[in-house]
Amino acid sequence: MSADNFHHQVEQQLKSKKKVYDFSDFIDCIQLANSGKVTVKPMEVTDFYKYIDHSSQHKLKKSTNRIYLKDIVSVEVRRNNFNLFVKTEHDGELREIGFLKMKHIKSHSIPDPIQNSSPRGITEARKSAIISTLTRVIPENRLPFWQNLHTNDNSIDLVNILDVDDCDE
Repeated sequence: MSADNFHHQVEQQLKSKKKVYDFSDFIDCIQLANSGKVTVKPMEVTDFYKYIDHSSQHKLKKSTNRIYLKDIVSVEVRRNNFNLFVKTEHDGELREIGFLKMKHIKSHSIPDPIQNSSPRGITEARKSAIISTLTRVIPENRLPFWQNLHTNDNSIDLVNILDVDDCDE
């Protein structure tokens, strides 16, 4: 099944449900798509990781004929080798790319990413604004999802941080 077809089925379920108040309603709609042949895994905070960039900026800057992701058509990863082998044309030759910091190559290891332990949260003011708006619109028994949202007054509003014009590339 194509992704477009599945998304269409989810959209149909959302329309047939008419009112989706919280995340559990959304999960129900997804599970009912494709005649219920869908496994939904609600992601937990611990399912996400903070990855650290271990690439060598020096190697990237000094490389001639730098290869960009948009040009790659094939990637080969070899066991016990810290380089990538890439093709920029389907019938072209594999090119070896060394991009990791030397300390990781010498130690033959890359540190594991850090598992998230706490949710990012939203500001208390934003949570209050959401709840005050929703109390007029949704039933009281559906508010606990919104009332239990994690708060963090240090979190940045991601909606306003990125300008849409910056996403063209």
